[in-house]
Amino acid sequence: MNRPRECCGFAIRFYGLGYMALWPFSSADDGGRLFGAAYLCGERGFAALDALCDAPHPLRLSPTLHALGVISALVVIVHVALRALRRRRRAHAAAVAIDAAILAARIPALRDVAPRQRPQRPQRPVKPRPQFGLRVPQ
Repeated sequence: MNRPRECCGFAIRFYGLGYMALWPFSSADDGGRLFGAAYLCGERGFAALDALCDAPHPLRLSPTLHALGVISALVVIVHVALRALRRRRRAHAAAVAIDAAILAARIPALRDVAPRQRPQRPQRPVKPRPQFGLRVPQ
């Protein structure tokens, strides 16, 4: 069951990264402006992206492909952020474990003492068999 999940994940990440690379060159079918220009350009958007918004966009994609690309790009961004967070938490957990091990080595009273076990009873001696295999009932 892991193989279809891995293939779908690869396809989504591949499409998301490809859309991120092609987004500056693509436009929506309606006006030839950059898809999402209302959110990024003009009065409500970022002034730094005005040059990108006013540039010609030779690649035209349908709004459906743009929507799928935006969703895939967001999935890629979330995936990368979660991986970075997981890596950071794992490094922090390893550092805490190392600190705990050093502290336990310095303070012997903090170490876990093994519970006392009963001494095992000596096993009864068994008479040797005169024949090989199963014993025959007498």
